[in-house]
Amino acid sequence: MAHAARMAGSDTGAALKRKYDSISKKISDRYAKIKRLFAEGHGAEDSAITVVQEEIETLVAERDALEVKHTKKKARVSAVQRQRPPLHHYEARGTTASVGPPAGEQNALGNALHDATGEIARLHAALLSATAEVMRLRAAEQSHADDLAVAEEDIAGAHRLLASAEAARDMAEERAAEAEIRAAAARTMAEERAADAEMRAAAARTMAEERAAEAEMRAAAAETSAEEAQIKLMHVEANIEAMAELRSKHKEKGMAFANKHLNTLVRRAEAKAEAEAQARLKIEKDLQNAYTEIKLARSGGRTAVLYNNAATQCDTAAVYKVPVQVTPLHRHGGVNTSPVGWDENAYSSRLSNYSQGTQFSSSKSCSR
Repeated sequence: MAHAARMAGSDTGAALKRKYDSISKKISDRYAKIKRLFAEGHGAEDSAITVVQEEIETLVAERDALEVKHTKKKARVSAVQRQRPPLHHYEARGTTASVGPPAGEQNALGNALHDATGEIARLHAALLSATAEVMRLRAAEQSHADDLAVAEEDIAGAHRLLASAEAARDMAEERAAEAEIRAAAARTMAEERAADAEMRAAAARTMAEERAAEAEMRAAAAETSAEEAQIKLMHVEANIEAMAELRSKHKEKGMAFANKHLNTLVRRAEAKAEAEAQARLKIEKDLQNAYTEIKLARSGGRTAVLYNNAATQCDTAAVYKVPVQVTPLHRHGGVNTSPVGWDENAYSSRLSNYSQGTQFSSSKSCSR
C-alpha cells in the first residue's frame, strides 16, 4: 500500500513535470510564430498576432496555476513531516524491552517504522526533486521572460522600422505627387508656349501677307504714277513748246514792259533808301543826346546847352562812333560805366574843339 502511494506520488510529479514542459514548449512555439508573423510583414494590430498573444497569455496563466498547485503540494508534504514524531522516538521504544510493547507488536511497529522511514526518505527525495524542478522551471520562466523582453524589444524595433518605412513611403508619395504637379505645370507651360508660338507665327504670316499685298498695291500705284508722270511730262513738253512760241511772239512787247517796270522799282528803292537815311539820322541824334546826358551825369558839369547846340548844327555820325546797342546805366552804388562802343577820347576832343570855336572834321561843316 505504501509502495502504491509512493508510485502515485512519483507519477503525479512526473505528470506535473511533463505538463509544465509541454506548456513551456507551447509558449516558445507561440513566440516563434509571432516573430515569423512580424517577419512576414504583419502589424502589431493584426488579428493573427492578437490571437497568438491571447494564447500565450492563457498558457502563462495555466503555467502559473500549475506552479501554485506544486507549491501547495509541497506545503502539504512539509505539514505531514512536521506532524509525525521524530525517528529516535520509535528507535527508543523498539530497543527498550522493559518499557516497550510485546514482541509481536514490536515487530509490527518495526515494520511500520521501516515503511514510514522509507516513505519519509522517498518523500524527502521527491521534495528535493520537486524543489530542483521548481528552480529549473523558475530559471526557464526567467529565460522565457528574457526571451519575451527581447521579443518585445524586437517588436518595438519592428514597429519603429515600420513607422520609418511608412514615413519614407509617405515622403516618396509626396515627392512623386510634387514631381507630377511640376510635370503637369511644365506640360501646361510648354503647351502655352507652343500656342503662343503658333499665334505669333500666324500673326507673322498674316503680317507678311498684308505687307506683300501692300507692296503689290504700292507697285501698282507706282506703275500708275509712272504712267501719269509720263503723261504729265508729255503735257509739260507740249506747254513748253507752246510757251516758247508765245515768248517769241511777245518778246518785243515784254521787253518794253519790263524796262518800264524796272524804272518804277528803281525809283521806289531810291525813295525808300532816302527815308531810311533820314530815320537813321534821327536815331543817331537821339543817341548823341543820350551820350551827352550820360557824360554830364558822370562829370557833374552843365555843358548840355553847348553840346545840344553842336549836335543840332553838325553831323554827329562823323564825330562819334554810334553803337548799335547801349547797355543801361548802373544807377546804384556809384559805378562808373559807359555805353557799349563809347569813345570817350573822341568825345573830349570834339567837345574841346567846339568850346574853342573850331569846326568838326566831318563831311558837313558846323560853326558856333
